[in-house]
Amino acid sequence: MTITLLLHGIPVAAKDQSKPPQLLSDLVSCRTISDAGQRLICFDQTSAKISDATESKDLVVLDREDIKNTKRSLFGFSLPKLPFFSGKDGDDEPEFSQIETTITQVQGAGHDKWAIRTPEGATWQTTEAMPFPPRAGQAVTIKAGALGGYFMKIANGKAIRAMRVN
Repeated sequence: MTITLLLHGIPVAAKDQSKPPQLLSDLVSCRTISDAGQRLICFDQTSAKISDATESKDLVVLDREDIKNTKRSLFGFSLPKLPFFSGKDGDDEPEFSQIETTITQVQGAGHDKWAIRTPEGATWQTTEAMPFPPRAGQAVTIKAGALGGYFMKIANGKAIRAMRVN
């Protein structure tokens, strides 16, 4: 299981991405203390600081599944250059180049174009006219295209251009 720790309020460019957060380094250094009593005191004090930082949201812990779900829900947006979004720094999960999901809600957007909502909370809008309206419950595949564009294929229909609107 991979766990990522985030420290809020620290500009990404200013933080050395290869160095773990200080609280984690402090916790790991407790292991080097030979006296069992002193080692326990170190673990207790440092784990209390980690707990406080987590409660105050100064430290956020994400496991691999959290990161995958976040990436999935953000598909279609340009993501910031952060290690847990970039697929680097030990993240062996491939980047999303497409998403397969279902339509939960459809709303007309005028001129035979449609706004389509997915269970991930995303709203996509077709940028080309569709002669037949999509329906809630239909399968939809959205693929990243060239130059930042996206193509949406509903059920077994042809792929049409789309864009993420929320």
